[in-house]
Amino acid sequence: MGNDEYTNELDQARYKYNKLIKTNILQTALNIILASIIFYQITHPVIILKSPYNNYKDETIKDGVIDHENLNQFAIQITTLTQNLTYKNAEKSLIHILPLIESQNFEKVKKDLQKEARYIQRNKIVQVFYTSNIDVSKPGVIEVRGVRYRTFFGSKLTDAPDEITLTIHYITKYGTYFRITDMGIKKK
Repeated sequence: MGNDEYTNELDQARYKYNKLIKTNILQTALNIILASIIFYQITHPVIILKSPYNNYKDETIKDGVIDHENLNQFAIQITTLTQNLTYKNAEKSLIHILPLIESQNFEKVKKDLQKEARYIQRNKIVQVFYTSNIDVSKPGVIEVRGVRYRTFFGSKLTDAPDEITLTIHYITKYGTYFRITDMGIKKK
């Protein structure tokens, strides 16, 4: 008699909690699958280069090598923002560079860019940069060569244009974004 009651109560409990048991089994299986996916993602990372200007297209970096075409585009965008300036747009253009600056150098670069913008605005300078060559062959460095014309109140500052080289040192930290660590201009 005792065995029949036990079996009857067990059958009733199984029937009563059938959905709960199936739900628990399903949750356990999904947790195991998700844990294995997370483990795979951690052990097999894919590095994505997110363009700072075009959010609709990402480029995958394999073995830390970035596509030269993307580096050329970055060079053109950075050069345009830093070298093609007028006294009316200088501050706005230079501020667009700030999201690309590595956080360690942010304050220093921000002050330098604001100082450059004030100089251009105070002296009513218009400068135009014409790119002649972009070198992206060195890892972590972009060199942009070209000529820069500067006018001061509508008259040329010098008879000959300045031949300059804009050097941009960059990193792809964590493989997810492009950051500038250092930038400088050399005149010939």
